[in-house]
Amino acid sequence: MKTNQLTLKRKRKQGGFTLVEILIVVAIIGVLGIAATSGSGSADKSSKVTTQVALSNQVVAAMADYKQVYLNYRNATIERLCEKTSLSTTICGPDGDGVGTNIYGGDYIITQVSGNPGAYTLEITNLAEDADMYADRYARYTADACTEGLDGCSTITVGADSVTSTHK
Repeated sequence: MKTNQLTLKRKRKQGGFTLVEILIVVAIIGVLGIAATSGSGSADKSSKVTTQVALSNQVVAAMADYKQVYLNYRNATIERLCEKTSLSTTICGPDGDGVGTNIYGGDYIITQVSGNPGAYTLEITNLAEDADMYADRYARYTADACTEGLDGCSTITVGADSVTSTHK
């Protein structure tokens, strides 16, 4: 009989979590939540830059298609590219001019390199504070295929809120 009473007392004491234990769990969840969201700004920035690099590479691929047909980049513009190739409407936009269509709301601008119909520049505008990160990541896709990123790469330049890359 004494054993049964002891067992009953133990069962009653093991009723659940104490208030202190619950507070500790809530505090841990809070700290984990803060840690998870604190880096999301830089992750969003990185994701945006990665997306813009991919879109810029689509323009470069369309320019290669353009060169296959016209043998050089003479008279190449984003408007002609949108008209003559299968470049995405995401890039061309509803007016087929690449205005306000990049991931930052800026423009795609294609310009032939003066005196060299076999080369062109691609300018991405409205990059603001992401311009350096974009240029650093995109440098390897330029004419010089710069492996060290923006530093020492003569085929990519950063403006106030734009990046211009040279391609062949």
